[in-house]
Amino acid sequence: MQLGTKLLVLLILLFGSYAVSEYALQRQVLYPAFVKLETEGATSDLDRTLFAIQNEVDHLDILARDWSSWDLTYDYMVSADPSFLRSNLSIATLIDGDLSMTLILDNAGGSVLSLVPDPQTGQNIGLYSLVYPDFIARLHTLRSWTELNGKSVERPLRGIVRTKRGFMLVSARPVLTTRSEGPSRGLLVQGRVLTRERIERIVRQTHVTFQIIPVADIGALSLLADTLAQAAVLDQHPITRREDSLDIFALTHDMWGQRAFLVKVTIPRDITKQGILITNYAIISALVLLIVTVALLLWLLRKLILRRIASLDQYVKNIAASHDYTKRHRVEGNDELGSLGKGINSLIEVIEHKTSALTRLNEKLHQQALLDGLTGIANRRKLDEFLDQQWRLAYRNQSSIAIIMTDVDDFKRFNDHYGHQQGDDCLIKLAKILSAHARRPSDLAARYGGEEFVLVLPATTSADATNVANILRHSLHSQAIPHTARRDNSCRPIVTMSFGVASTIPGENEDWWNLMKSADSAMYRAKNLGGDRVICEHSPLQQAND
Repeated sequence: MQLGTKLLVLLILLFGSYAVSEYALQRQVLYPAFVKLETEGATSDLDRTLFAIQNEVDHLDILARDWSSWDLTYDYMVSADPSFLRSNLSIATLIDGDLSMTLILDNAGGSVLSLVPDPQTGQNIGLYSLVYPDFIARLHTLRSWTELNGKSVERPLRGIVRTKRGFMLVSARPVLTTRSEGPSRGLLVQGRVLTRERIERIVRQTHVTFQIIPVADIGALSLLADTLAQAAVLDQHPITRREDSLDIFALTHDMWGQRAFLVKVTIPRDITKQGILITNYAIISALVLLIVTVALLLWLLRKLILRRIASLDQYVKNIAASHDYTKRHRVEGNDELGSLGKGINSLIEVIEHKTSALTRLNEKLHQQALLDGLTGIANRRKLDEFLDQQWRLAYRNQSSIAIIMTDVDDFKRFNDHYGHQQGDDCLIKLAKILSAHARRPSDLAARYGGEEFVLVLPATTSADATNVANILRHSLHSQAIPHTARRDNSCRPIVTMSFGVASTIPGENEDWWNLMKSADSAMYRAKNLGGDRVICEHSPLQQAND
């Protein structure tokens, strides 16, 4: 895997880890925090709503206390003077005070006065057109008295009751004097129905949207049944959440201590939505910034590092493939990669010098392995390789190949007489003569061993090879190298050579060794006949010294 790919995979893993951690942070830390704020806000709104409802009860209670703790009302309980009602406590008075009911009971629970105005006609429509028949009886069971300044005073009552028009706020105060002195002469009860208009007024005051859901209706609402049970059993404010809003509930009891209704407050989930939106925006912004930053870093990394590393890598691969150590890498910059490029160039330069020296040495060794160290012409190894090659070529072309084998006559006596140094000089001169007559590129002059030499002549007949041998013989005569230590005094006192010639066209199961043996045999016959002559194998031709 390339370095760039590894970096890309690493960055993808980094992005993935960042996304997972941010998601975990949002779900485990931020979202619960927003939900907590949301819950606290909803609870505060619910408490404010409950306080507003209670405030309505308190306001009604103040109004009821004004009517009940009044000397005129106190006297009316004894005199039952109708003028009091006409002047102070008429249907018009209830309508002006936004009252739904005024009831006066004596201490025995009997009804002294009941006023229930019709909201439409303004007429007194009777108590039981509003409340249920057991209202007075149940209310009477709640009545209790206490001693105040040695006098019996009834305790006040207040709360909520369910009526035929809905839920009604109720305040029941003992009838006392203006100075709130007893004994109480009865109970004044006033009520105010929680109409839609009054609820809307409370909503405007509190800026909280709420509903009143009677407990009697909850049985048909399966979604609220669990909520009611939870509110009743756990004594807490149940909360239900939807995508856009939140509902929080509170259970309210009536004056009889029974469950009356659920107060349902609905608030928009703006805190959570805005919080999550802002958080997501921050996360996305950070992620985009991170991506842009990483993309810029990758671009800079590719431009400043990866591209240069790839160029160095390609350069090294090209050098390894071509073995051309003369090429140099174009160095960019003066940083670490530039220093690395210079170092590689220096290394390649050293390798170039070493390789050139090694090549020259190998060539020299190769030449030394194929050339005779004394005479400088081909040695026995080169001769064998050359004969293998030329023999196959002659066999393929069915052409002739000739070998001239020659040996210096009485060379041992020459060395003994003149010394080995003179003997070496003599062999060098003889090698030059043979090389001079190997005129074609395909001809080869070689030192066979000691004072024996071989001249290989491809595509040459016996007659032509014999002619070349005679030319060599005469060339040697012309050199007139002194040799006064010859065995036969009748011979000329110069260095001479015996020549054996053999030529053939290679056959299928033949090799050049037989041809070499034939030339060698012819050469020894020439030496046995006194030397200084040319003998061609299969030819009795002999040539005496001139």
